[in-house]
Amino acid sequence: MERIQWCGIILIILIKILCAQPLASSSFPSLKGGGTAGTSGSGGAANGTENLSSRLVSQIVFNSTLNHLAVDRTTGMVYVGAVNKLYQISPDLNILAAVTTGPHNDSNECSILECPSDVVRRPTDNWNKVLLIDSSAPNLIVCGSLFQGVCQIRSLQNISVVEHRVQEAVVANVANASTVAFIAPGPPVPSENNVMYVGVTFTGNSPYRSEIPAVASRSLARDKMFQIASAAVTTGTRIFVNSYARESFLINYVYGFSSERFSYFLTTQYKSSAHNTPKELITKLVRICQDDSNYYSYTEIPVDCISESTKFNIVNAAHVGKPGPDLAENLGITTEDDVLFAVFSE
Repeated sequence: MERIQWCGIILIILIKILCAQPLASSSFPSLKGGGTAGTSGSGGAANGTENLSSRLVSQIVFNSTLNHLAVDRTTGMVYVGAVNKLYQISPDLNILAAVTTGPHNDSNECSILECPSDVVRRPTDNWNKVLLIDSSAPNLIVCGSLFQGVCQIRSLQNISVVEHRVQEAVVANVANASTVAFIAPGPPVPSENNVMYVGVTFTGNSPYRSEIPAVASRSLARDKMFQIASAAVTTGTRIFVNSYARESFLINYVYGFSSERFSYFLTTQYKSSAHNTPKELITKLVRICQDDSNYYSYTEIPVDCISESTKFNIVNAAHVGKPGPDLAENLGITTEDDVLFAVFSE
């Protein structure tokens, strides 16, 4: 049975490092958890279930696989991205709108706008890959796996209204390839504008996928929507995996977040891209300075969670939050510092 372990990574140590300095492995504290997770006793589980049942006011049953959920902190509105569906739900859990996003006729051999005459397009499911609330606009960013992974801007008041369709491939175009996206400050002027940071697993199932960066900062400006935020001929806010290794050296993006002047991605990937080495999976933390218009500051380091001499090297889920008083005191930080909580497995 797979063993699970939680770890807390103290980001205050990372975010005080200047952009000009490389992120060295020694910058990390030794990560230690509180023991291997187990199951609750039957009495506790039964009581918990009983208490939850007595508090249940309403419930929603969905008939499709759910991919993402976003909550508008201002209105309390809930948005759900699913396979072939989008839902808008009121704070008291009434479905206000349900929009069908698929299946549609598509093929990986087609570009966004055109398809060769000899290619047969078939009904294909649309997996929701990104569901983000851009509170500064305000609007809802929705990206799906169809048509090489394009995105739309929809109204927060009524998700049936598409405010902007963008013919730009942004996310993964298959169900089982990862995409992680979040909104944070970025070029050209981080203090004045936000961008969308996107990490995408290379799929290699189409002649057009080589154009999609592994990590990129994309503009949210109306006239440059989802384009690379800052781009030159050979540089810009984007990173590609080496073309000789990208099909065998797949990077799985698990979580992304912003902390002070940096943007981060948590990934799992093979330890080495060499074909003659064992395929050992490891976790890496990617960091980019938010004022870097060329991604020269792009750095990644391995991260392990170690408990009682056992190394848990594969991150499964993560969340950034503020520590409570007890945890902050235990870690020697303040309650205003960022802490990355992560769940690892062997």
